[in-house]
Amino acid sequence: MPRKVPEEDWNIEGLQNELINLYGTNMPIQKSMQEGLEVDEILKITQQGFLTSHDFKEKALGAETMRTFEKAVMLRALDHHWKDHLAIMDQLRQSVNLRGYGQKNPVQEFKRESFSMFTTLLDTINIEIVRALCSVNLEQVKTKSESKPDPSAKKEKQVPVQKRTSAARKTLSRAQPAKNLKVGRNDPCPCGSGKKYKQCHG
Repeated sequence: MPRKVPEEDWNIEGLQNELINLYGTNMPIQKSMQEGLEVDEILKITQQGFLTSHDFKEKALGAETMRTFEKAVMLRALDHHWKDHLAIMDQLRQSVNLRGYGQKNPVQEFKRESFSMFTTLLDTINIEIVRALCSVNLEQVKTKSESKPDPSAKKEKQVPVQKRTSAARKTLSRAQPAKNLKVGRNDPCPCGSGKKYKQCHG
């Protein structure tokens, strides 16, 4: 629904389908248009619908669980898209020198395009985070939070392992020969090279 495009060319049905399929939110945009609301008012109603849905999920799950889930979603989006961004920046760095053939300053072109790419990166990350938070199912978040391992159980399991390793170290230390054995200068070197000790490590 761009402002510069006539109202007859707006794709309201496509916008409603995008909101349902990608964000899991059914907004009565067509009804709002029939009531004579402006684009800014429809945008505020849509944003308020997202906020209401988010508050409902937070009350059902609890604030702490919701914050943990939000952090996980944000870190996943950052990790995925930041790797792609670094690869694209590397390609730009390698190819920007060719702009000199087109009478353009490679340094200025690199600054301009890298800023545009970084802005696109931030927009992409924000869209993915909002899309994941809007389309998430409450049951999925509950099962993920319940399936987290108990740290006290980990500690209990680690105790016998540590005892085993300490016992294994004791047996190894007993099996190792003493290091302070005297080697004659003409005896074979203990390293196994076949040379005399005085010619090898003597």
